[in-house]
Amino acid sequence: MKDRILVVEDDFCNCISALVAFDKNENVENVLAAASLTEALKQVEEFRPTLALLDVHIKEGKGTAVGAVLTQKNIPYVYVTGVEPDGNHSDGHDIIAAIEIQDASRKTLARFITRDKDADIWKAAYDFLKN
Repeated sequence: MKDRILVVEDDFCNCISALVAFDKNENVENVLAAASLTEALKQVEEFRPTLALLDVHIKEGKGTAVGAVLTQKNIPYVYVTGVEPDGNHSDGHDIIAAIEIQDASRKTLARFITRDKDADIWKAAYDFLKN
């Protein structure tokens, strides 16, 4: 089954970058971008993504609210953001840091990826979810 990817990102250039990144991926059926909390929650229900890539800070709220709904629906997702999990902005280092947040039973609650301005972060996030 091919993936239907929901990209939740309120920066226009980053949205275009994500759409272009998956344009020729043979494992992706469709990609839809949502720029606000309201639109993202609507598209979780209507578009029914197979996975999602979420920015933390979006119009009307936080991507974590979308993550909570995706968790309830068992839809895998990662946060793709220039903000570290502690809320600080990335210092621009050229690294991709994948961080898993786990509870006491070692169940993964969320995954964070720091945006690398020089790499295809959308592909890196997709690959991270697929592995």
